[in-house]
Amino acid sequence: MKKLLLLLLCLIQACSTVEQNELIESKNLGLTTSGNVVYDLYQTGPDNYRYEFSIVDKGDSAALFTAYLNDASFESVELYLLEQNDTIKIRHNRSLGEHTKLNKDKVYQLTRKPDAFEGFSATVHGESGKISNLMIYHDSITHLPDSLTSIHRKIWELDDVEQMAKELKKKNILTYTLIEAYPTDSINYYTISFGQALKESLRAIWTYRISLSSGQVEKAR
Repeated sequence: MKKLLLLLLCLIQACSTVEQNELIESKNLGLTTSGNVVYDLYQTGPDNYRYEFSIVDKGDSAALFTAYLNDASFESVELYLLEQNDTIKIRHNRSLGEHTKLNKDKVYQLTRKPDAFEGFSATVHGESGKISNLMIYHDSITHLPDSLTSIHRKIWELDDVEQMAKELKKKNILTYTLIEAYPTDSINYYTISFGQALKESLRAIWTYRISLSSGQVEKAR
């Protein structure tokens, strides 16, 4: 009888362990120059979750880091990639912590997106007429479509741009990003400028290119 009870307890404990490590979803965050960044999300208990991040390239997989979420907000977690030179950042909007991992020749970082600025779109009148794909960062909310917001966001998350925007904001100078050219059949990238939004004009500071296929950002001038 004792052996039977012990067996039942073991079965209950095993079932409980399985339930607490239930795979919720597996997702590919996107392609980088080193491969695809993916994650597996597990439920480890009531309102507790575990993220397992890895890089997958040509069938080979390497673990990056493990992050934990200790509330019930996993459905509202936003994750996106930002690649800059030899650093690949995984930005998030919840309490997943800060993690860094060196893998081969790349540095991978899990970091919370900066919340000092929120963006809003604007329509201004320039020499060429109306400009409607402008993103000015200020204390407001984002009104651009998600597809355009993701393009602008890649520029605003760059360290140089983020620092410059903060410095100019201290001087009450608004900054902006503007998509100047879209991908075509012969050009596989966006051209987007970052600069100062002056009273009657836009003054570009830097111009970037964003690859349509990989999402990688490089400074054009």
